[in-house]
Amino acid sequence: MANGEIRALAVDSFVIGGLALLGLLRHRGDPIEDPGYALATIAPFVLGWIGCATLSNLYRDRRRIGLTTHLRSVLICWLAATNVAFLIRGSPVAPGNVPWSFMAVMVGLGSVAVLGSRLTFEWVVRSREERL
Repeated sequence: MANGEIRALAVDSFVIGGLALLGLLRHRGDPIEDPGYALATIAPFVLGWIGCATLSNLYRDRRRIGLTTHLRSVLICWLAATNVAFLIRGSPVAPGNVPWSFMAVMVGLGSVAVLGSRLTFEWVVRSREERL
């Protein structure tokens, strides 16, 4: 992976982890008091994202395609990643369960968060490259 691809993956993973952490805090979880539970809450989403992004070559192809096509690929990848995360959370390995309201919130807010951060990231990177 090139430097820009690693930065993009790090930003996306941070945003997804932050979203899961906000959900944990909103539901009275304490990541300081129980870091293992916090990690088990965040990990399915980040792992799902990394797996789906890698399988779809999301980072490798981002510069060769237009921004709209790339954002469409990001959204599809997020939908696949949330399904992976829901499967993990529904298994006995991870804490929590998967009620439909949780799925709707994670898909909806996650789509906004990931697309927003990706659009900002791409705008900064592409505008910086145009100035060079």
